[in-house]
Amino acid sequence: MPRKDKNGADVGLGFGLQLTCGSANAAGQCDFVSTTDVSVLAPPGPPAVPGAQPVSHNALFAYLDMSACGLPLDSDFVDPDTKQAKLALEQALFGPKRDGSGGQARALQQCSYGQYGLNPKGYNVAVVSVADSACAAVDACRVQELANLADEQVATALGSEWRSEFTRFVYILPKAAKDSGKCAWDSNAELPGERVWINSDALSSGRTFMLLHAMLHTEGLHHARQARDGELVERGVSGGSLDKDALPVGAVVAFDLPATYASGLGNHIRLVPDWLWPAGRPSSASINLYVDLRVAKPYTGDAAINDQASLGEDYVYADAFNIHMVLSVQDAAVRSRAAPGAERVVTFLSKLVKGERNVLSDYKLVLYWVFEETSPDAYQLVVCRYASSDGDCPGYAEAVTTASQAPVDVAGGPKRGRKPRSLKRLEGQLGVLTTHDDSDHDSLNWVISSADKGLVPLGKGFRPPKKDKDGNDLQGGAAIVMYCSDFGASIDTTTGSCTYVASSDVTMVSASSTKTVSNKITMLAMIVDFSACQSQYYPATLTPAGVKATFLGDKLDGSGGHAMHYEQCSYGALTLDSANFVALVVQLSGSNCTTDLVTIGNAADAAAGPQLTNLKKTLSSFSNRAYLLPAGMMGLYPGSAFAMLPGSQIWLFDNPDSFYRWPVVIQESMHSLMGRGWACPSAAELRYLGWATAVAGGDSLNQTGLAARTANTYILPAISLTGMGNFIRIKPDWLGAGWTKNIYLSVRVPEYGDALLDKEVVDGVTYSSKVAYAGSWVNTNKDMMSPISATVTPAIPAIPAIAPKAQGKQVVNCKSAGKVW
Repeated sequence: MPRKDKNGADVGLGFGLQLTCGSANAAGQCDFVSTTDVSVLAPPGPPAVPGAQPVSHNALFAYLDMSACGLPLDSDFVDPDTKQAKLALEQALFGPKRDGSGGQARALQQCSYGQYGLNPKGYNVAVVSVADSACAAVDACRVQELANLADEQVATALGSEWRSEFTRFVYILPKAAKDSGKCAWDSNAELPGERVWINSDALSSGRTFMLLHAMLHTEGLHHARQARDGELVERGVSGGSLDKDALPVGAVVAFDLPATYASGLGNHIRLVPDWLWPAGRPSSASINLYVDLRVAKPYTGDAAINDQASLGEDYVYADAFNIHMVLSVQDAAVRSRAAPGAERVVTFLSKLVKGERNVLSDYKLVLYWVFEETSPDAYQLVVCRYASSDGDCPGYAEAVTTASQAPVDVAGGPKRGRKPRSLKRLEGQLGVLTTHDDSDHDSLNWVISSADKGLVPLGKGFRPPKKDKDGNDLQGGAAIVMYCSDFGASIDTTTGSCTYVASSDVTMVSASSTKTVSNKITMLAMIVDFSACQSQYYPATLTPAGVKATFLGDKLDGSGGHAMHYEQCSYGALTLDSANFVALVVQLSGSNCTTDLVTIGNAADAAAGPQLTNLKKTLSSFSNRAYLLPAGMMGLYPGSAFAMLPGSQIWLFDNPDSFYRWPVVIQESMHSLMGRGWACPSAAELRYLGWATAVAGGDSLNQTGLAARTANTYILPAISLTGMGNFIRIKPDWLGAGWTKNIYLSVRVPEYGDALLDKEVVDGVTYSSKVAYAGSWVNTNKDMMSPISATVTPAIPAIPAIAPKAQGKQVVNCKSAGKVW
């Protein structure tokens, strides 16, 4: 279509025209029109504006019987014998009562908030036959031609003035037209115009938005599949606008938005990024953005908004702020429909999920969804504009805390009050209090170890982000600064603990350091006494003298007790400082009478203060702390001992399977989650701790170092004898995607630290598996303990030993090439 008529007047959508067609195709349709062939008769009708009167269309529904062309009728809607429409067709359109309270008519009313619909008292339904002479039009899906044929039959039945009775004409195609591929779409329409074509499948399957989609085309709207905020504005059922004056750089502006199903009044924001316009005017590529909240509320117009979710995440729109794009020139011009070819195409851009900070870099915008619900299915959206980088805008917690306490109400109504908010700042080392239940990673007890506040627990269900605000990987053991807002789902209202932070709320001060366990441990052992608490708590059952003897041996010099095993298992790299070992009793009372281990630890530290002062020491005088709990309390917990991971604090019980079991004490002190037997750590753990090295050439055997059908021979000493060259590590990268674990080979004999080793693994070569990509809490080496994003410090199962018996063994490795060796 030319842009001008023969008199130089603009030509565009919605204009009344007179055309002279000088060229036609085989179907008799105009295929070319020049400027001199066009005369404008009338400009477009009045634009839809906010406050426009409701529209209720009188519609003619003409079902096209294409059975003469080999496409069967839909027997649910049309009687094959009488060729009359069944009641079910009217009910699909207007509901069971045929009064507009259901079906397609109800969806139009819901999505337009009663402003746009079908008149249940002004419709008619007809079945028209497509003769075999028109089958060529069916095969080519020439719907205009088919509609003209249908109109001729309707005119015969209703009279020559029939067209004046209706404002919209809907032509229903049988499902077979789509299934056969002849008209392989759900709906079509004139844009703008009066005619709509819809496949019966869209009616029978309950996809109520398809007729809405097509009918809005007749209003001049080119859009996506569901009614979007961009279309709602055009139809005069919603409104709003934001430009550079409303959004100063770095400032945060908050809006309370209801879900679109609930109201058309103030249900979205319209962003006009004039800060990006060249020379202060929008270019042909400039974009306006619309943001609204979509919720799949049952029995509303958005109930089926996720009906195509099976196609992937890109088709999930509910429970998110949806962001759509409209060309700026179309967004302005289409309201008067004066711009030729200005179809108002509304395109889905992205979405913002709850608690997220979303950076729209192309538009220099940051959006935040605040957790706090202002009313049912209504939430606060925070917007910030930046100049150079999104660092101009605050992190999530800071943004939602410092946002206007009286958010803008885009409907122009009264602003909602808001309780005061504050920002919690936490600084320290990120870690986990072990639970011995690694099956549920959402229930991990995350903790910030702070120099001034002790252990600061993070709320149940807390999971740290994978990266900080600068894109650095976050791992346990990292020193961080974290902000947490004190409201909504970001905070546990019972404990006051942070339950949520975004990447933008976290700054990594220093990364996790490589794990090196060596030198002396200076231990403070605190015997916790609950005798001042209620009856369900217990008095202390240990004495300082007994604790010293258990840790240091009868001579109290580190030559026995747990100290001896520390030294044996580490080959002398780790010892207990017997001269500076301190054991004392601390009493808890009042609010500290709890089973929460973090609270117990912090309370014990505080209670120990005066006693340490008398000894001219402080908590910082000790590298490690042990909290020794009464015997009767062990049954209240899921494990026999606990530790900070990483960290220097352990919790033990007066029980043979806890405080008196030296492997448990070492396990919690090192916390590599080694096995539970009476033995030193395995080869995989020894390598991680830096206490042992692989045999020469055996630290990283992969497809290069271990060729197929080739045998490699190594001499391995028993683990209990030396830490030098006492294991082999195999990295089976030849498995491709199947490579998930590394294998460690070592020799275990019942000597020294392994004197009480299980019989299953003595006097043979043992091999343990370890998750290959588990990463590390404290370094990124490939088969150490787990990163935050994966399993936490996986246990290392031992696989049965390989004979023969000896304290030094020859090990032969051989990789097969697809055969069993």
